[in-house]
Amino acid sequence: MQINGKKESNLKNNSSENCAFLLLGGNASDTVDQFEKAIKKFEGLGWEVVKKSAIYLSPSWGYASENVYKNQAIEVNAQLSAEELLTAILDIERQLGRVRGNSVDYQDRSIDIDILLVGNRIIDTDILKVPHPRLPDRRFALMPLAEIAAKQVHPILEKTIQELLLACKDLSKVAKG
Repeated sequence: MQINGKKESNLKNNSSENCAFLLLGGNASDTVDQFEKAIKKFEGLGWEVVKKSAIYLSPSWGYASENVYKNQAIEVNAQLSAEELLTAILDIERQLGRVRGNSVDYQDRSIDIDILLVGNRIIDTDILKVPHPRLPDRRFALMPLAEIAAKQVHPILEKTIQELLLACKDLSKVAKG
């Protein structure tokens, strides 16, 4: 896998690079139960779940839905390359009933797991972009992430998560659940 013109190295090479921040989200089923199942699956793969935020409630983003979204940020240590991390996450989503449609439009879902940050790395491939490209624009992602990693620096914008949250133009109502 090529990243910024270089072959990607495994996260194993630098312990701080083993740290990944993920966002669990969903609004189409018993979301909290889905989060707990996903975390158990992470742990079953040998990933260390270091921190978990509270559950945050928010309206849908990018489309209209009657269902309230729940989101939770987690920090994990996983001895995986970024490509392996993405593959494992997509498999866990599938195991938990996530069906990805062919549409590029947003839709209700039982579980969604986004990779927000992986250490201080910048990854830009056809299948993965880290930091998550829309992180600075999404209050529903920034609030739970700020709870567990307020001082973490966004490697492109060179601002802390707390600074990004304070500057976020998304005025959606997001609250602890």
